[in-house]
Amino acid sequence: MSTELTPPTLFSVNNSGVSPDDAELVFSQRQAANAIGAAATTVSQWVRTAKLGPPPWTLTELRQVAASMRQTPGLRSEHGTVSRWRAGCDCRRCTKAHLAELRTRRARASGNDYDWTKLAPLILKAIAAGGRYSDVLDRLGVTSRAVTAYRVHHPQFAQKLDQALMQGRDETITHGCDRSWRAGCRCPECRQYHDNTRTPKSAQMVTKADDA
Repeated sequence: MSTELTPPTLFSVNNSGVSPDDAELVFSQRQAANAIGAAATTVSQWVRTAKLGPPPWTLTELRQVAASMRQTPGLRSEHGTVSRWRAGCDCRRCTKAHLAELRTRRARASGNDYDWTKLAPLILKAIAAGGRYSDVLDRLGVTSRAVTAYRVHHPQFAQKLDQALMQGRDETITHGCDRSWRAGCRCPECRQYHDNTRTPKSAQMVTKADDA
């Protein structure tokens, strides 16, 4: 008569003086999920975000991580929200909310999320009047990355912006040098100096490799 043997879910470690939870080791994410009543994708997320170390784990360790995640404010949010995704939930609804937010952020960074017909004249007027480039953008709620992207695709705006920068720049300082750039001037002369002197990322990587 043959008897079919099934492997145990947990591996017991026979150490005297060790609590039962600490004497049982879990070697896979699926086993861990079953042991604490969580989804396997949740345990996988804990591992990817370094909330949980590499296996094997003890039951005590798994329960402590699960308890800390339940105390995370984001996990009290409803599914389908970015806050719950950031707290570690990667269900389909939360992932969809995260991707939607990511698309919005990318559109804003590329300049596609602004009303440039209203914004561009305000930028040009404020800078021509002597406003500092970064201060003007902060006041109008637009990023420098978005302005740069808009300049690339709209040469007429780029030309007018350079004219405004030249008109409103501080003539009491010398331009086209490190000091003027650090002072916040982004006129064509200072911008050209900065572009010519900054080290490309590829060169920085070579330098770091040589220094290592």
